[in-house]
Amino acid sequence: MRYLWIVLCLFLVVACAPKYNDDDVAAVIFGEEVTVKDVRALYGMDGERLPGAVRYYVLEELIAKEAEGNNYDISEFMDDLDFTYSPPDYGGNLEFFEKQADYLGISVEEYYEVYWKERSRRGQIANLHITGMFDLHAETEEEIEQVNAKIEAYLDELLKKYEDVIEVYIMWEKVDARKSSFS
Repeated sequence: MRYLWIVLCLFLVVACAPKYNDDDVAAVIFGEEVTVKDVRALYGMDGERLPGAVRYYVLEELIAKEAEGNNYDISEFMDDLDFTYSPPDYGGNLEFFEKQADYLGISVEEYYEVYWKERSRRGQIANLHITGMFDLHAETEEEIEQVNAKIEAYLDELLKKYEDVIEVYIMWEKVDARKSSFS
């Protein structure tokens, strides 16, 4: 009988876990639909981790919008990317690249050129924008938490500022500022 309960509980957990199809719309940002496949293609997240990846995608788009006038020069970063992530092992990421390329039905080289470079470009712009706004030279745990809280407050402000032009269909949980993903 005890095993029956365990099997029943496992069935309920699996049956209740969110399942997303590639063509499900995760969000609409500035009138453009972002599908689950768009998010998975850049971040490789699925299941319970997908909402966090949607959050990251949305916030990177909003940060990019905010950063438009700053003309960040990321050319050197992009050149270094080709050196750091060169074939055959792509900087130790070959397994991830192969998984993503297989998922997308493209070659590893295409994944690197189209998706990894885009992911890296988006991330670098977000990093430059955030580091330009906040002093990230925190040393103690308390200082790190304070910086993270400021960053999360800024990200929340961005979501409020652009709430009329974004719709999120795969919602994430509120982020603990001590565990900020942008710091």
